[in-house]
Amino acid sequence: MASTGASAAADPLAQVGFTDLGGRRYRHEDMILDARGSWWTLSCPATKTEDWLWQPGLWKLADADGAVQALDLPARALDLEHTDLPELMSWAVATRCGQVQLTDEASTQLPEVELHELTARVSTFTCQGKVVVGGGRLYVDFPLPAPPKDLSATAWHWLHATLVAARRLRMVRVEACGDSGAIHARVDLTGAPSAWRAGLFAQGIGCLRAAVEQLLPAITFLTTAGVTCRALELGAPAPASTSKTSKTNKTNKTNKTKKDKEKTR
Repeated sequence: MASTGASAAADPLAQVGFTDLGGRRYRHEDMILDARGSWWTLSCPATKTEDWLWQPGLWKLADADGAVQALDLPARALDLEHTDLPELMSWAVATRCGQVQLTDEASTQLPEVELHELTARVSTFTCQGKVVVGGGRLYVDFPLPAPPKDLSATAWHWLHATLVAARRLRMVRVEACGDSGAIHARVDLTGAPSAWRAGLFAQGIGCLRAAVEQLLPAITFLTTAGVTCRALELGAPAPASTSKTSKTNKTNKTNKTKKDKEKTR
């Protein structure tokens, strides 16, 4: 039976350069590993603020400001006494900046996946995912509805807010793709050690399908051309006004303030 204590993980983690901080927390350079609870989270200052969709591995932005990036590993898939634990953590550290040995397709053995496991359904909404193994990459991808080119500024505001909120999701990266604006939800296991690949793959599919089912209705609504809703105006930034009336009112207000100051003197 696998141990879940910090002592069991201390030696394997030390082999990769982690220092035990106590309380199931470890440090590697500027990265902090929190091994408490049902997830292991490795976090550090973000190395970039965009272009995360094609980043190999599980790192993603983790906060609204884009200042922190994190990588989540499910504790249930981790055996702290596993002799290959240093290999897994080495992969996690290396992929921070995209440095990873590409997946050997010939040796890639994954659990069989039924079609329903790659299908997200919420009411009348459906989204079909796929497993991609090729070109040295390994990831599971769900393409979400893409925004039309004439999407209103208000809808864009809330769509962006939805994508930022999705950063809290475990293992799953939800990003818009370049100039096309196509939105994808993805779990990327490129270069993951073979000893851990099957467990992370199974856990990743479950997290990914749950994330898509949570996001699909909102993203479908926000990206539907011509759909309007007064509720969307609440909290949306007001458009900048450059009208002549606005400028006149501002000038009048300034003149009134000057007169009031003269009266006070």
